[in-house]
Amino acid sequence: MSRPIRVVLADDHPVVRAGLRLTLTAEPDIVLAGEATSGDEARRLARELQPDVLLLDLSMPGPPAAETVAYLRERWPALRVLVKPGGKTSPVYASPSAISCSSIRQRSSRIRIGGTLRPR
Repeated sequence: MSRPIRVVLADDHPVVRAGLRLTLTAEPDIVLAGEATSGDEARRLARELQPDVLLLDLSMPGPPAAETVAYLRERWPALRVLVKPGGKTSPVYASPSAISCSSIRQRSSRIRIGGTLRPR
């Protein structure tokens, strides 16, 4: 069996984190390495834990998502960033492609989320 996919989950809503935690930990090849509640905390955990994937909410406290992604890409180019759209309506929040990331839909199924995290 190959090495598990290490994921850091970054979302400021406890209920959303709980649901995603359940979804991710149900996958045998995915390990939840850490959880962040702000952009600053997501940066810190990425540095400390060196995950394979960061699942990032686009509308969290701290630096804007675009800045967080740019910071992470500059320092850890191999880190896959997967964004979850938030509730804001500015173009950077509405379009994951604006920050060169993959995205998941708010109503994605467990199968779809797990498949999106796995390398192609």
